[in-house]
Amino acid sequence: MTTKNILAVAMVALAVVISGGAAVATAQEDPPGEPASFYGSVEDADGTAAPTGTTIYAVTTDEEGNTSVEGSITVETAGQYGGSDATDDKLRIDSGTGTEVRFHVNSADGPQSESTYDLDAGVYEQDLTFPAGTFENAEAPADGGGGSAGAGGGAGADTGTGSSPVSESSDLDDGSAEVNLSDGISGVTSVRVTVPGATGEATVEELNELPEGVSEPEQGERISTVDISAPDPTSGPATVRITISQSRVDEFNAQPENLRIVHYTDGGWQSLDTTVASRNPLVLAGSVDQFSPFAVIQVDDRATVTATPTLAGGTQTPTPAAETGTPEPPDAVETAQPTSLPAEPGGFDLLPVAALGLVAVIVAAVVILRRRG
Repeated sequence: MTTKNILAVAMVALAVVISGGAAVATAQEDPPGEPASFYGSVEDADGTAAPTGTTIYAVTTDEEGNTSVEGSITVETAGQYGGSDATDDKLRIDSGTGTEVRFHVNSADGPQSESTYDLDAGVYEQDLTFPAGTFENAEAPADGGGGSAGAGGGAGADTGTGSSPVSESSDLDDGSAEVNLSDGISGVTSVRVTVPGATGEATVEELNELPEGVSEPEQGERISTVDISAPDPTSGPATVRITISQSRVDEFNAQPENLRIVHYTDGGWQSLDTTVASRNPLVLAGSVDQFSPFAVIQVDDRATVTATPTLAGGTQTPTPAAETGTPEPPDAVETAQPTSLPAEPGGFDLLPVAALGLVAVIVAAVVILRRRG
């Protein structure tokens, strides 16, 4: 084979490596779609308006028929969800998650709107009608929803003004029960309890204040509190999934990564290994071996330490974001996976390095062949 032929083959191989790497990076990019925002009236076929505290869930369907819960909004004015003004809240959905959307009341499996709508980016005034009787026996919270916790939130976060705590029960079906709540006191809209092999019922009570003799959690600022009663698991752990309203999260300016579930047991609050099971709506999950009061807290992210990877030729040490010393590591939370190939710390990208290495091999081969000739 001549030197020219070798060089031609090498250049083709180099082009394949570079174009292949670019194709991989491009294939892994999956940016979110533009938002589709909805607002309008909401009532049942009898003309009964949805009361305040009603939660509307958006469920999208993709081209393959797969469904997913992509958003929710709480009715703050009877018969109306969201508003037309630019500053008004709206039910916002990622338009790239499906081709159509339908709406449900108080849970993703609750009564469904009579129509299904195309999912396209934009702002839409969409009046929703649900089956007759959906809101016939619904009652609004005593004072029209939750109150503000005041500047900075603080202890005793369950501060609905004039509202009464809600207590609801649901039968365990195959070891699982979902209890739906209003948003009036705790900011918790639903709790799902899974107790393998158990029968009976699960009861969830919102707590306006902590029980007598129970102190505030030391791990962070308390946002919501509920008392959960259910059969204790006999084999393996039980699981609790707590759904928090977006208004509650916004009220405390909280980030999902900084929220934890804590469980009051043996005279103190114990942190659960908390994961973010969903972000819209926000669902936190954790495993337990018994039931009693639970709280959702916000931990101080300033104590988080981010370690810097070691680069070739030098060593770097982790630096606390704001505090010195050795901070306690946070409980585990769900970590979003990167959607594209990451570059090496310090700006090194593996693809150019591999390409340069291939070029070096080509040059060396050409030199050797010329010397032999």
